[in-house]
Amino acid sequence: MYKLNRYLYAIMAIVMITLINPLQAKADLFNIQFVSEDLVFGGTIPVAYTGIGVTGITGSSSSDYWNQAVGTTGTISPLLLASNGLSSPLLPNAQVTFNGQTSTGLYDGSGFAGGTYNNLMTGYLSTGSQSSMTFTGLKASSQYDLYVYSQGNNNKDQLNINIVNGVSASTSESHADASTFIQGQNYLKIQVTTDNQGGFVMNYSPVTPNTIDPLTHNVGIINGIQLSSAVPEPSTVTLIGLGGLLVAFRLRKSPVAI
Repeated sequence: MYKLNRYLYAIMAIVMITLINPLQAKADLFNIQFVSEDLVFGGTIPVAYTGIGVTGITGSSSSDYWNQAVGTTGTISPLLLASNGLSSPLLPNAQVTFNGQTSTGLYDGSGFAGGTYNNLMTGYLSTGSQSSMTFTGLKASSQYDLYVYSQGNNNKDQLNINIVNGVSASTSESHADASTFIQGQNYLKIQVTTDNQGGFVMNYSPVTPNTIDPLTHNVGIINGIQLSSAVPEPSTVTLIGLGGLLVAFRLRKSPVAI
């Protein structure tokens, strides 16, 4: 009977691991890059970036697709998945609207220029006061990891992010010559929770607003954004775990005839 119970425990453990792993792998990842709109002077929109940002994001790979945002205001609808450049079957209405005192253009002096992340970190969205982005069509009342890339310049720009539900974060003094990602300097990671409609609002601004010349120095800069639902749904994982424990308990209490 002892050996039988031991085998049953082992089988249940394998089943639970098999069930839990797919939950962790089903992460929606949306990537957004902000690119130059310098078409007035005969320029063209840069080639879209393809690849990873910060390492370690679940579901990210060297072939990641990035949605391109161009212009002072606009909407990307639908947001396309990083994994295949298609809309999400479960979140077909996922979108983002960006607005405010913003502009896009080539960002001179970036330490990433000419390197692997050139296409991601060259274009940018900027504001001299406060602007916002609104995400909708996501999973309702769910946690997401939000990555905001912000390469500074020699004017010591600093970006402040505030999520309407109360979460906020800021970059420290930016370093234009940095050629690697440094959390708290040229990117922020923030955990956000969507509302019961599957949306959230992200306000962004320079740490110290500039009222003199808001688009030339002392600005809040965003090069790109990644939004990942990599956090497993705790309720589902917990239910599976409790179910397994209950089955094990019944087997332990019930006599087994051999």
